[in-house]
Formats: sequence, C-alpha cells, structure tokens
Amino acid sequence: MSSTHETPTVLLTGFEPFGDDEHNPSATVADAAARALLGSGVQVVSAVLPCEFATSHEVLFDLIAHHEPEVVICLGLAAGRSQVGVEQVGINLQQARISDNAGYQPNGTPVVVGGPDGIFATLPARRIVSAAGELPVELSLSAGTFVCNHVFYSLMHAVEIGAWGERSPKSAGFVHVPWDTDVSTVYPGIPLAESVAGVCHVVEETLKHLRDPDAHEADTTQGAGLGTLH
Repeated sequence: MSSTHETPTVLLTGFEPFGDDEHNPSATVADAAARALLGSGVQVVSAVLPCEFATSHEVLFDLIAHHEPEVVICLGLAAGRSQVGVEQVGINLQQARISDNAGYQPNGTPVVVGGPDGIFATLPARRIVSAAGELPVELSLSAGTFVCNHVFYSLMHAVEIGAWGERSPKSAGFVHVPWDTDVSTVYPGIPLAESVAGVCHVVEETLKHLRDPDAHEADTTQGAGLGTLH
C-alpha cells in the first residue's frame, strides 16, 4: 500500500491502557491527530499497539510493512509531564517497575541482543521544537525503559539496518504525551486538544523537513547509532 510522493503516508501509533489505568491518552491522541490532519495533503493511519514487550514491535512492524509509511511516529504516555516530549534517543535496555499486560517484567535485559547502546530518532527534533511557538512541545532525552522505549528502540534499530529496504520510513521516532486532564486530574497533564495540536505540529514539521531538509539548520543528532553511551 505504497503512497505517492504527492500524498505521503504517516503512521501514528498509541498504546492500549496498562497497569491500573483504564485509559491511555496516547491512543486517543494518535486517532484524534489523524482525523485533524485529514485534508492536509497527507494520509495518516492511526493504530493501537499492545502494551507488551514481546508483541508490540511485531504489530508495529506489520503495520509498517502493510502501509509503507514515509513517517512513523509512535506515541506513548508519560504521566507527570506537562509537555509533548519529542524523544531523541532510544536505549538498548528493558527495565520494568511493573509487569506489562502479558505479565512480563524484564530486569535489565537488552531490547536487541548485540545492538548499539542507543540509537537516535530521525525526526527533526530540534526543528520541531524551535518552530513550536506557544505549543507545549519540548525535547526529551529519556523514553524510559518500559514498553515505550522498547518500541522506540526496536523501530530505530529496524530502520537503521534497513529492515524494509527501499521502503523503509524516511523519518521515524517516538513522542511522549502527557496525561489527558479532560479524563482525569489524578495525574498532572494537559487537555487532550493541546496534545493533539502538539502531535499535529510534529507531523507537519517532519513532512516539511522531508520536502526541504535545508530550510532549517540540520539536526546533528539524526540517524546515527551511538555505540556506547557515556
């Protein structure tokens, strides 16, 4: 299901609820952002990933193989934050304080055996944040060590090794969204509309960068395996 140059495809994913929560804003934001971008000259596909270490990346990879998106942006929940966080680096570590939805709780295992310690996203993170204006969008250096980071690292590792060949995404990464205060004020967070606006901005700036990468100063953190982090 390859898209044309004139109509690029963007894949947005969120997660199902996990732990004691009955709601996960990341899935709601992914769906709402896809609908908000209708008619903007881009095809946006939204999907929900299982909150499971063993299967989350497999579902994501199947979606990429089917839709052949130019851009993949995975969303996850970061309860306690008040900004949409554009993650810069996924780390090769799985360390869970609670079990995932399948009952698995890794304790210091790698995401990919033999993979580099860290891999940078290929989203134009600094461009996205510098152009955000009043939107609640910030850079983040930690995607944690739970399923969010597992999906992020798995995605970037697959892109780096060319898992989909010439049909690999041209830009990929992970974005954390805060808790949705329209649903509950148990956690700090922001209204859903603000997270949706932030994610739409991430998509729009990423597509602008793909069309004209020289329009802004190059983001020197893009597209490189780190080897060993210090």
